[in-house]
Amino acid sequence: MKNNSPQHKQYLIDSIAEMEAFCAKLEVKINETSNDITGHAMCGIYSRKQENIAQFKALLQSQYNTAI
Repeated sequence: MKNNSPQHKQYLIDSIAEMEAFCAKLEVKINETSNDITGHAMCGIYSRKQENIAQFKALLQSQYNTAI
């Protein structure tokens, strides 16, 4: 997929939506877990996914002047 193409823009938008949905589900699981080790691991995943979302949003803004 070529950068700066309509397909790439849509890929970024779709990926952000999918990552946000994943984070919402993970947040529920984090709140439901009673195991500290598992909860800590899930928090790490959640944090990294949030960083990915921020990077994709920055890329979308810089390449396509689009914010979501």
